Amino acid sequence: MSQFFPVLVLLAQFFQMTANAAAQSSSDNSYCGYVDLSMFARFDGEEYPGGYYAGAVRYLSPDETPLFEISIVDGRVVDHRGWFVDSDTTEYFGSDMWSPYAIFVMDHCGRIFLTHLHETGLFHHSTFLAGAPVASAGEMLIIDGLIVYLDNASGHYRPPSGIAQQIVHRLQFLGADLSCAEVNWLF
Repeated sequence: MSQFFPVLVLLAQFFQMTANAAAQSSSDNSYCGYVDLSMFARFDGEEYPGGYYAGAVRYLSPDETPLFEISIVDGRVVDHRGWFVDSDTTEYFGSDMWSPYAIFVMDHCGRIFLTHLHETGLFHHSTFLAGAPVASAGEMLIIDGLIVYLDNASGHYRPPSGIAQQIVHRLQFLGADLSCAEVNWLF
């Protein structure tokens, strides 16, 4: 029995971390006052073949969106499963669809959605909220759950720095460790 004790301790820690992430995600989302920004009108209809792109940009359904929501646990970014997000160990989707830089959006309630999956004409910042306005959008580089780089690179929304800064406010509020983060506002 003693050989199983370390495994049981690790499992208990994992379930506690997952419960903490779920509680923090839901309890901290009561503020819905972030200023949001619509995507550029030229992308209207992109979810249909031949809209803006030759193919259709995927828009997530309300049931799919939570699969991309992140939380902060002990200063680090965790995914919906409670696992630390890490650019070096993220599942590989194919050379055209994976980047060490994750794309993210934040909605007007401060929920943050993120993925390393990004392919022109198929999966964009607009994918997360089905083309709806965002309170921030850009890219992050995350190593072992720590955000080391953050910007506002989004061709669909191009959030100006004043709007983009809302992600930093939200991450700080949630307790993210930004001590190693380089913040680079492009617009």
